[in-house]
Amino acid sequence: GATLSDLTPKGKRAVTVSVDIITGVGGFIQPGDTVDVLWTLKLPAAGQQEGQVVTLTLFQDVPILAVGHEFLGQSKRPVKPEAEHTVTLALSPQETAFLLFAREQGRIQLSLRSQLDGDAQGAVAPASINTLMEQLLGSQAGAPSKAPRQVEVYKGLKRDVVVLSEQE
Repeated sequence: GATLSDLTPKGKRAVTVSVDIITGVGGFIQPGDTVDVLWTLKLPAAGQQEGQVVTLTLFQDVPILAVGHEFLGQSKRPVKPEAEHTVTLALSPQETAFLLFAREQGRIQLSLRSQLDGDAQGAVAPASINTLMEQLLGSQAGAPSKAPRQVEVYKGLKRDVVVLSEQE
């Protein structure tokens, strides 16, 4: 007869989020799994009517304490994927506040981690149209720029540099 508060690690808080078939990894998340929590929101863009959509990894390697009313330590029963259910996470008090804020400002998505990952965490760059295109097409900023052709012209002691256009 363990309770959810018995299963919540010391210093953590049990916080529940609503997920659907997509945001909850097709209903395959089980108590005892670990997930990454992603946040998609629209950032305001200076001088533009529409903001830019960006996805950030809020937290990595978050333990799942419960899915619906089934919690960690209960015998595993097959959980049928439902249109909507809840997932209870173990987060620090500050992470809990961030998650609740993020939920109100955008969309939360869970990403199931492999059990083989252990607690490995790495930096994940925010995803946006800019970073996606840079990844797919290569960085235009990082590409070596072709040096402009130029000619030095001396008139007596005066030196001038004339840059030639590409058409010449």
